[in-house]
Amino acid sequence: MSNDSQTPENFPNGNPPDFPADISGYNENDLWELGDSPNEFPKDLKETKKSYGIMEKPVSTDDSQNAPTPPVDTRTFYASLTGLEKISLFAIVATFAISAVLAIIHFSKEIPIDSKISKIVKLPIEGKILTITTVETYWRKPNSQGESIDVVKRGAILIPNIKMTASGKSGAIRIFFRDSDGTLVGDSTTLAISGTQDITISATDGFSDIGMHASYRTGEHPRWMIQAFEGPSVDAPIENFHPIFETEISTDIR
Repeated sequence: MSNDSQTPENFPNGNPPDFPADISGYNENDLWELGDSPNEFPKDLKETKKSYGIMEKPVSTDDSQNAPTPPVDTRTFYASLTGLEKISLFAIVATFAISAVLAIIHFSKEIPIDSKISKIVKLPIEGKILTITTVETYWRKPNSQGESIDVVKRGAILIPNIKMTASGKSGAIRIFFRDSDGTLVGDSTTLAISGTQDITISATDGFSDIGMHASYRTGEHPRWMIQAFEGPSVDAPIENFHPIFETEISTDIR
């Protein structure tokens, strides 16, 4: 049977098999123009759907991927400065450098950095009973452990010391420590001397804060002093002891 004798009623729902009823631009009467087979789409419909109202989903594109990369400034910080900015920066650095040099010069004069006794003691010291050939003064932490534990005032963290070489047939030496106000610090110490001896005597009090020693170094207060007296024996009365030398306590810490 030819397509001429076939009517639209022979197809379910009035449409040929597998032929979409919503093809834009076609209806039932247009089926006879499809050719010998109603299942065949026109060639131009298979090749392009846009001509018949069928649109494919647009492909989204990310414009950020195609955006040009901004240029990167590879210059150093100094090279990126203007001439005026460079001059200003140089002036600031020079000012700091000059200030640092002046501060070093100032404090190097104000802060003693050696361990020598500030008040010169002419050695040897010849007394009536004893002869002193060497003298050293310094500060140290009190010994709180071991056999030679220091008996010091509670809270003292730095105590002054004197180390010296004394000689004599028979005699004694008595040491007093005084602070910057001349006040006696701790207890006096008396040692017997027979022959030549190296002796070290420590105060029983001192600085209770490390900041006090910093002030001592800068010369904010007068130096602490050591007074030495010689006598015939340890048990001799006070009136039999006579001054042999006096010296300042250095800033050295050992």
